Amino acid sequence: MRWEHVHWDSRLYFNPVGNSRKSRRWVPLSQRVFDVLRLRATNGSEWVFPSRRAAEGHLTTIADQFRAARAKAGISMQIVLYHARHAFGTYAMAETKNPALVRDVMGHADLRTTMIYQHPDLEPLRDAIDHRNQRVM
Repeated sequence: MRWEHVHWDSRLYFNPVGNSRKSRRWVPLSQRVFDVLRLRATNGSEWVFPSRRAAEGHLTTIADQFRAARAKAGISMQIVLYHARHAFGTYAMAETKNPALVRDVMGHADLRTTMIYQHPDLEPLRDAIDHRNQRVM
């Protein structure tokens, strides 16, 4: 993650790398992430997460850091990093009700992939049926 891909004015990050055209995308930054990035912006490196030990000069994956944090917190090994992505997708679908937006932010090429994050609440449907039935009575 390079600083040149953080767009401060629009609070966006451009992900330039990925397996498909769709994975190269703009990602909105939450206020919390934006504030943390502003604090890190003085690190004097072209990288957001520089590393003296890495041959590339930066952290290439957060998987090791996640595993270390999970162990330190005593969290079950069954909790994996992908769960955070799934939780984000599920929350984004529930809050925005916009599969196309979630598809684009998550970098999916196919809307069917995004739809696995939709866990519909049946209560609104039940309410609509009850409302309809009351009108007919």
